[in-house]
Amino acid sequence: MNGNSTSEIEFVKRLTKIVEANLHNEQFGVNELVQKAGLSRSQIHRRLKSISNKPVSQFIREVRLEKAKELLEEGTLTVSEIAYKVGFGSPSYFIKSFHDLYGYPPGDEKKHLKNIAEKDKNNQVKSSAKKLFTSRRKLTYGLAVIVIFLFTYFVWDILPFGSPAKRSNNTPEKSVIVLPLENLTPEKENQYLADGISEDIRSQLAKIQGLKVISGMSSEKYRETILSAPEIARQVNADYILAGSIRQWDSILYINIALSDALQDRVLWPGKYEQKME
Repeated sequence: MNGNSTSEIEFVKRLTKIVEANLHNEQFGVNELVQKAGLSRSQIHRRLKSISNKPVSQFIREVRLEKAKELLEEGTLTVSEIAYKVGFGSPSYFIKSFHDLYGYPPGDEKKHLKNIAEKDKNNQVKSSAKKLFTSRRKLTYGLAVIVIFLFTYFVWDILPFGSPAKRSNNTPEKSVIVLPLENLTPEKENQYLADGISEDIRSQLAKIQGLKVISGMSSEKYRETILSAPEIARQVNADYILAGSIRQWDSILYINIALSDALQDRVLWPGKYEQKME
């Protein structure tokens, strides 16, 4: 089967070269191709039909149009000039044939290429986002360690010592703001990862009874802020501030977290977690 496939590819390449060598000749058609190929009309028709299910005349036309597409991508000739150069005596017929094959007129070739480039770019972004999402999922254990510690800290800080697990009605509610983690890696795309970690911590802390977590929308206002911790705390009415960063060294990702008493601007707990990105 492989031998047959190779033979078919070589056969098509041979016919394509013959047509390309005669693109300038508007009169070059099936009879001329048969003569140049040294095969009978029935042989060429039968083999092309089995390979592509196309008649010989359509094969010749598509070779001309493929060459026209290459010339359009170069952008140095007009549509009419290209039509004559690839053997179409009528520019209007060339435009119709091109549209029938590619689904858009030859004049839109640059626009089509731009759309392809944008689509490729979007696919690359989605691919990068998927990789970051995968990396973020692999950091779940580390985040769990951080959140468990914070959970323990806040629960013991909020609940009276020795009291049952339920918070009493007269125990004042505490509040915390989780600032966006700073991306200290050279890759800007890792900011998505940093933001995802911030959101994960924020959503987990929100499950702690008696702890008010400032919304992510409010936290976003303090990205790259120059305000001090007490100033931020007063603006959002927060008792605690959770801030940190991610950085990368070779294949290791480091997450640094610091929980602070916001009003006193005093670090209560510094945490660090590291894991291989792969």
